[in-house]
Amino acid sequence: MRSFDFDNKGFLIDGKRDFLVGGEIAQFRVPKSEWRNRMKLFKKAGGNALTTSVPWIVHEPQEGNIVFDGADYRDLKTYLTVAREEGLFVYLRPGPLVYTELINGGIPPWLFEKYPQVKACAANGTPIEQLSYMHPLALEKFARFYRAFAREIKPFLLSQGGPVAMIQLDNELAGIHTWNGILDYNPETMGFFRQDGLYPCFMRDRYGNIAAVNAAYGTEYRDFTQIDPRAFSLTGNARACAEKDYHDFYCNHLAVYACTLLTMLRENGIDAPVTANAANAYLLNFLPELAHEMQKEKFFIGFDDYYGLDVQWANFHPTPKWYMKTLYAADAMRAMGYPYTVLEMQLGSYADIPPVLPEDLHQWYMLNLALGMKGVSYYIFAGGANPPDTGLTTDVYDFQAPVAADGSVRKSYTVLRKFHRFLREHEWLLNAERVSSVQVGVEWQTMRGNDYAKHAGVPNTLQAEDRMITCLSFSLFSSGYSHAFVELTGDLDIRKPLVILSPDTMSGKAQKNVADFIERGGNVYILGTLPSLNENFAPDTTLRDYLGDIAEQPNPSVNPVTLLNGKRVYYVSCPKMLTRIPDGARVYATDGDGKYTLGFSCKKGKGKVVYLGGQWKTTDAVQVRALEEVLADLGAAPCVEHDNPSVYATMLTDGERTAVFLMNLYTGKQTSAVRVHCGDTVVDLGTVTLAPCEVKYIEP
Repeated sequence: MRSFDFDNKGFLIDGKRDFLVGGEIAQFRVPKSEWRNRMKLFKKAGGNALTTSVPWIVHEPQEGNIVFDGADYRDLKTYLTVAREEGLFVYLRPGPLVYTELINGGIPPWLFEKYPQVKACAANGTPIEQLSYMHPLALEKFARFYRAFAREIKPFLLSQGGPVAMIQLDNELAGIHTWNGILDYNPETMGFFRQDGLYPCFMRDRYGNIAAVNAAYGTEYRDFTQIDPRAFSLTGNARACAEKDYHDFYCNHLAVYACTLLTMLRENGIDAPVTANAANAYLLNFLPELAHEMQKEKFFIGFDDYYGLDVQWANFHPTPKWYMKTLYAADAMRAMGYPYTVLEMQLGSYADIPPVLPEDLHQWYMLNLALGMKGVSYYIFAGGANPPDTGLTTDVYDFQAPVAADGSVRKSYTVLRKFHRFLREHEWLLNAERVSSVQVGVEWQTMRGNDYAKHAGVPNTLQAEDRMITCLSFSLFSSGYSHAFVELTGDLDIRKPLVILSPDTMSGKAQKNVADFIERGGNVYILGTLPSLNENFAPDTTLRDYLGDIAEQPNPSVNPVTLLNGKRVYYVSCPKMLTRIPDGARVYATDGDGKYTLGFSCKKGKGKVVYLGGQWKTTDAVQVRALEEVLADLGAAPCVEHDNPSVYATMLTDGERTAVFLMNLYTGKQTSAVRVHCGDTVVDLGTVTLAPCEVKYIEP
């Protein structure tokens, strides 16, 4: 019997470490007569795991009429039988939301037409044409479909000798609401004003007693059931705290929803491992609560990685800025304890314009591999026609796929074969991890806080995502010091300097953890500000107090230059000057006239701290060199040195072999002198030339 498993390092297929290579061949779109042929093409391209949605809209066209026969596009059993015969695993995505450009994201129209109360709602009560996940009536209707789905697939589970290896819990959690600019405030779903309601219970668990809520909000509630998050009249920090509580509740309810779906599966005898996928890097920040709830389950979180779809997107091809976000996603998954897996990797587009070019696709796959990707599932491998009255964007869902809806094969098919041939020739990368010399500290709360932090007047918190993922990442990618994002409340590696683009808010736990890191001998570069509030917008100066007696005032200088260690640097805006620095500290930064102190460095405990109270905006190589100088002083070990700041690099190693990925993300040829640091050995690669948009793999 075949086996399929995974851990925090990757995937185990038939008992050995292997790449997961999935691809969408939609059972309900691709003609039944073509299933086997397209599966064979997929295998030939290097695939080992099919994916297909199982849309509720297809299988319950009228309420109570659940059908898995009568039409080829409903014949899931035969599809699974053919997959088993072809030796392919199957990853099923039964929703209830599957998206895949179907009406209502795959929700049957009758549900919204007959039961409009199950729709998500804005805070003002306006319904949107999307599902309210935990509405009891919606769950009741979906549970009936789940039971039928479970009966259909149970004989095809891997444990029964079948091909079904994984099942997805819904699709792109939170996406349907956040893309509409809201969190869901459906009163029945969230249980406002009910003792047993989801929201009152969450608040009771968080605060313990109503007096604690009143102290935080400045209110006079008598009971948790009186709190109405749709109509806060609060202002300032109290409003920010209240909005944050609801945002945290919403993210917690995502975990409750996924666990509810899992319970349905298990109660119906489905023992397959389960997954969830974030729609993009940012929405991974909504899922730590889900990761926590699933600690005892066979479960992992992946994400969807599209660099550009239709003409409304900012990008039509891979760009440096998009790649920085992908790096963040890779590290976010590792922080949650999962292997870096792209559960929807772009292989085409629902739009015909702009074109999806084979050259862009190959570059994108190599860029992800350079981040240590262990699993990938392409969307989509083969196109086909939508079942009647189900399509949202088209009748024929071609998606510019490698195998078109009419069965013709596009050039992107050769890209898959080329990339997967590379994987097979370099299987040692299965056990390789990305090397980093610098830690960049972040907190989930900060990265998802824009929806509520705006009420507290905390500009450094509001701009945290852009400053961390783009500005700082650009400088570090342009330097010889590779970086990895780490959670500030987690384990910090004392061997590597920690860089914090510090927001105005930082949890008390994180502030204490950073102080402890320094005390134990860790070295830190703090940029931006020193936090004055905790995650709940209450005063907290733990880190500031640890560093010593510090005082600040508005910076009166209009000089555009900042002197860092006496060197002139532009575009480092410091809104405050330091009027007092810790005892024993030395001045590290001043305004261009040398008149006002803007930063300091000092020894603290067994470690060292460099502080600069300014925004970091990458514009030129001088900034990169200034950053490199500080990191070297803090003990960072360079990874890949390159004299061209527009050539980027990552390094992977399994302890015995090392690989360097050199990247040109621009449309012109680039050259750079390259030196690789492999432990105590430095390998000079000389001048390396990169073609436009090339990712070059080198084993030094």
